[in-house]
Amino acid sequence: MQSERLIFRNFNLDDLEDVYEFGSDKEVSKYVTWETHKSLLESEKILKDIFIANKYIFAIVEKNSNKCIGAFEFMPEIKNNSLCFGYVLNRKYWNKGYMSETLNFMLDYAFNYLKVNRVYGMHRKENIASGRVMEKCGLKIEGEFEDAEFLKGKYITLVYRAILRKNYKRG
Repeated sequence: MQSERLIFRNFNLDDLEDVYEFGSDKEVSKYVTWETHKSLLESEKILKDIFIANKYIFAIVEKNSNKCIGAFEFMPEIKNNSLCFGYVLNRKYWNKGYMSETLNFMLDYAFNYLKVNRVYGMHRKENIASGRVMEKCGLKIEGEFEDAEFLKGKYITLVYRAILRKNYKRG
């Protein structure tokens, strides 16, 4: 699968150095649920046990460099015909429109190929950039949940955003 500047594919062992690059960046990992990767060996275990093992986690690959710059995950809710999503992007590629391009592509894939009714995601309240990406792609705030999770030693507030098939703008 591909968009204008990106390729979306399954992860493989050749992605190890790239996964370590974004996984070991404290600025990147402060907004995700997992801890900062401390070694290449730790990244390899995560790559094998999580990224490669899950067919719904896609490597985000920049076409020009063929570099894996991040990951996008769908978490299906079959009973509800909906998908939750999560993503991470190498800090060197922030503010270049890559995540908006990724989310727009994945929304199109979810609604037009997978035929789901609802797609939603959440972000930490202080992660304003992630909120802007979701808003730009048409997701509306459904709620803000104070102290919703205890993560990395503190309670965090989560903002939930979603878009329904009937509200999705095609093409």
